[in-house]
Amino acid sequence: MSRAFKIAFAGLGTVGGGAVKAVLAHADTLSARTGRPFAIALLCDIDEARAKSFGISAVASDLKAVLASDADVVVELIGGENG
Repeated sequence: MSRAFKIAFAGLGTVGGGAVKAVLAHADTLSARTGRPFAIALLCDIDEARAKSFGISAVASDLKAVLASDADVVVELIGGENG
């Protein structure tokens, strides 16, 4: 198989957290359909503990880390009234 398709997520609230869970739950199916393994390059949230709760080692609370990551795609789901 070819190089992993790396995704970074910014914002891990209800929607962002659900998106991460969906990618983790369906990574095998996504990989089979695209011919590339899927990997989460970075999880970024203002609450770093929330990011760590997904069991991914690459976490950050600063958006600059997302830009510096080696992700192929960034999924930005920061919201809320103060987001």
